[in-house]
Amino acid sequence: MPELPTSLHDLGFLDSVKSRVDLVLIPGIATPAVEQWGLCREPWLEILGALRTHTRLLAYSCDISLDSDFDWQRLLDEGARLLSTLVELCYHDDSDVSSRPIILVCHSLGGLVVKQALSIANLRAIQHHKYRHFINCIAGIVFISTPHNHGLLQDRATTIVKHFAGDKLSKQHLTHLKADATKLVDIIGRFQNVNLGLDILTLYERLPTKSKRGWRSRSVLIVDRELAEIKASHEVCSALNADHATICDLRQTDGRPDGEVCRWLTTVIDNAVHNIEERLKASDAVRNPPSTGTSIHTETSIVGLNKSAAALEIDPDDVHWASAKAQDGSSSSFDRNMNTIFENFSTARSEANLPCFVVNTITQNEDFYGRDNVLAELDKALLPRTDLIASSEPGKMNHVILCGMAGMGKTEIAVQFVHTRRQHYDAIFWIRAEDSDKLVADFSQIAQELGLIDPNEPENPVVCRDVAKGWLTNPKRLLGERDDAAGQESPSWLLVFDNADNPDLLQDYIPIFGRGSILITTREPNGKNFHASDPVVIHLDPFNDDDSTAFLSHLTRAHKQQRQRDEIATLLGGLPLALAQMAGVMKKQYLDYSEFLEMYEDITERADIHEMDIGMPRQTARGTVSSIWAIGTLSPPTRNLLEIFSFLDPDRIQDYVVVNKNVENIDCDLSMIPTSRAKFLRARGELLHQSLIRLNEQKKEIWMHRVLQDVVKAQLAKKSSDNLVTAFRQAVALVHAAWPVPPAEKRHSVERWPTCEALYPHVAQLEEFFENHLQTAGADPKLQLELVTLLHEAAWWQYERGSFASARLMGEKAGKLCMELDTASNMHTISRNHDLLGCVANGTNNPASSMEQNTKLLELRMKIRTETGKEDVLLAYAHNQFGCSLMMAGRYEEATEYFKEALEIWRRLPEFKPGLPSMEYSNLGLALWMQDKLDEASAVLEQGQREREEGFGPGDTESFRAGRILYALGNVRYSQGQVQESENFHQRALLQFQSTIGNSYHRTADICHKLAEHCLRRGTGSSLEKAHKLTNQALATWQADNIGFRNEIARTTYLKSKIMEQLGEAEEANTLRADAIERWRKLRPNSSLSGAELTEREFDDLVTFWSR
Repeated sequence: MPELPTSLHDLGFLDSVKSRVDLVLIPGIATPAVEQWGLCREPWLEILGALRTHTRLLAYSCDISLDSDFDWQRLLDEGARLLSTLVELCYHDDSDVSSRPIILVCHSLGGLVVKQALSIANLRAIQHHKYRHFINCIAGIVFISTPHNHGLLQDRATTIVKHFAGDKLSKQHLTHLKADATKLVDIIGRFQNVNLGLDILTLYERLPTKSKRGWRSRSVLIVDRELAEIKASHEVCSALNADHATICDLRQTDGRPDGEVCRWLTTVIDNAVHNIEERLKASDAVRNPPSTGTSIHTETSIVGLNKSAAALEIDPDDVHWASAKAQDGSSSSFDRNMNTIFENFSTARSEANLPCFVVNTITQNEDFYGRDNVLAELDKALLPRTDLIASSEPGKMNHVILCGMAGMGKTEIAVQFVHTRRQHYDAIFWIRAEDSDKLVADFSQIAQELGLIDPNEPENPVVCRDVAKGWLTNPKRLLGERDDAAGQESPSWLLVFDNADNPDLLQDYIPIFGRGSILITTREPNGKNFHASDPVVIHLDPFNDDDSTAFLSHLTRAHKQQRQRDEIATLLGGLPLALAQMAGVMKKQYLDYSEFLEMYEDITERADIHEMDIGMPRQTARGTVSSIWAIGTLSPPTRNLLEIFSFLDPDRIQDYVVVNKNVENIDCDLSMIPTSRAKFLRARGELLHQSLIRLNEQKKEIWMHRVLQDVVKAQLAKKSSDNLVTAFRQAVALVHAAWPVPPAEKRHSVERWPTCEALYPHVAQLEEFFENHLQTAGADPKLQLELVTLLHEAAWWQYERGSFASARLMGEKAGKLCMELDTASNMHTISRNHDLLGCVANGTNNPASSMEQNTKLLELRMKIRTETGKEDVLLAYAHNQFGCSLMMAGRYEEATEYFKEALEIWRRLPEFKPGLPSMEYSNLGLALWMQDKLDEASAVLEQGQREREEGFGPGDTESFRAGRILYALGNVRYSQGQVQESENFHQRALLQFQSTIGNSYHRTADICHKLAEHCLRRGTGSSLEKAHKLTNQALATWQADNIGFRNEIARTTYLKSKIMEQLGEAEEANTLRADAIERWRKLRPNSSLSGAELTEREFDDLVTFWSR
């Protein structure tokens, strides 16, 4: 036996002379030596010694100590050293190559050394066959308490070092190790890219490990399942009742060897020699493969093992299970006689009809396009391996389930795969699985086509099925023989179950054991419902925009009108069936893209287009765009739910749109909509089962294809326009009920923003559909009122978050609908829209629009007070808003009176509480500040701040209103000459805005500008750099709407020019100043001031008073 590498030594506990498998033990860093492990002591030694396949125990000497020089790089270097040792063990030179299987057993951080070694070997194996040979010799790995999860690794690896180092390493050293532990994460990343296909046993701890550092001690569970699990395909995870130091004993609580470890280890050892020999035969890296005629028996002595198990009080069944796979040649005379009897039943020796390609009449699609990524996934999962996977299992089935809604092209992908990959298989069988009759007929054909049954015998479907399954389980070229001829490879096969939408139909067909590949196409969204073992589930998505347009061009052969082509592709949502059918319509009716688009956009014609017969479809097609989803088979509540979904944004439909507490208050007939939780889940389940929708279970959100939405709406319109309007109104009512509408006094609250953001796309979708298809003279006034109210809520949220352009656009659309409403009976709704548009005008420095909208708002609210005899919050807001319009017009004294009146109305309201009229206080204080009434302004703002803290607590984040008061106080303090206090208030205002409305809000940009002025005034180098950053932040916010914020951009650009001048960047400063002056001239075209005469005051005058 060759001499061992210097870093390995034989522990001498087992008979090394007879050994055929090497068990290499790799310790952790400063953890118990391998001589103390359970494998090196009784009763484990007795178990290993009783195996027929003898094993040699080798210990690796790890050259790392936990001293002041320790760092993670040493661990990485040790991985390279371990690799050199193991390669030397199995590959001395070309004339001295060992095929002895190696099983690696590693503990703690020693497992990371192993992963580093294997990662390096994987990279080198591409060019150097000795590394490939080494990889092929590995039969399995046992990771004992080895950390793996990259999210936890940095912290836990340092914990291991800290525990075993004791007081040897300083706190600074440990802190550095934790920061530098990203190197370990890199090891994990590289190891996950190594596809070894090995049997892996991962062991982790149940008990915490006690550690002591100085006089303190604590207990911590160092490596649990979350940290240890690799999630490899052949991994077994098991917990031991031990801590990090004692887990290497591999014992149960009662002291006996752990049964799971015993089963795994003896199984891998017993099959190691056979598996490695078979793998090396197929490996290109082995220059002189072993003779294929050699027969090596790996039987295990059950008697010996059972005897040992009894002495050690191990359950004999554990040992019997572990070695059952290795029993091939121990048949009794009874068994041999029975074999002879069964051979008499078999047919004469013949060869199977191979190659065998049974795909009926389905031809390859000449117009197939794209899907390269899906075909690559199928290649990876289904193509036969050229080498034997190093697994102790006798064989592995490859299952792929290709899921997707109707029209996604699942069958066409399967057809393309079988036609373009047929050379990789000896047999391919296409099974139509949409119903039991086709399934039975096609599966029976397998036995006939292969020649497995006597053609003269009467055909029995059950017999044919079982015969076919028998061959698929153990495929052979020679029929009637126990084995194929020496050197022959087992036939490879692929089985395709197409349109298997009912998993239960396959329960008698899928359980096939052996090596082969099964591809299932289905609308069933849950791959777990199939009777498949560890399937790869591929969820098919629509084409992206580029593929959609390219596919459409490919089908129509038209290359003009690209804009219209792109628009059609977008409308069809990347659905291959829809793209193919609509291309057929264009070709059949000689339509160009523009003509088709004009016809398709008419919803009354769309249903006919969806149903149009375009001639001879491919045999893979299961219907037209209209019929393929089988909407008519849905139960009434489920179909009604689908109709509601068809009007909403298809990408994220939340459960709470339909199921929420406000539904019962809706003034709309929803009796046929499943709005209770139980009924909704039943209907949603039916839609999921039909693959009409997809579900994000974590977020409780639904996805629906846009073409399906079009089909549903077109069918509604085809029935009658009333059906379409009814369903649309129900959708509007449900979204409105789900929208979080705050009471008027809390309309600036930010806590509802996430829900508003989730629902806003539905509002936009509803508005667009109404505008394009339902907005006609004399439209249902109730529907219009409901929609206006919803549009206002959505627009107000957009205003609150600073998206003025979106808020204005939606507010103007709501305003057009308001014009069709009866003013007398809808004053409240109409006034709220004026309120919104007035706020937008205030925020975008539009004095004329502000005065127009806020004047109408105040008039309507005053009328409402006259008619009802009551004041309300909106009346107070109307006075405040009109005061803002007066401020923008420079009428500060008049504005002051309106702000005061707003505060008085607030105090008379029953819902008043301190802190609610914060906006009125801040506006009043600023109005007094603009009139240079500084003491009075200070008193008003201080009173507002006291009330705010009384009502909402100090430092509240209910909304940005507290920040508005702080901002105004900072302005007043600066004018009073209290500069440091001014800086403090402005800093607090910025922090408050950041915690409520975020960094990218226009009010946040305002205070950034203000603080930049403070930094510029300070004049130091660091202050100027801060000023530069603050102006850049402000400009980045405003440039998102460079029209709405053109005034602010001009002002801050001017300030930035002054900052750059102070920083010594004269050229950039001059460029910025010229830009600012040019912007100012466009905003003030009638001014006679020259550029040289412009100062900060002129630029301040560009913006609303609260932004100064």
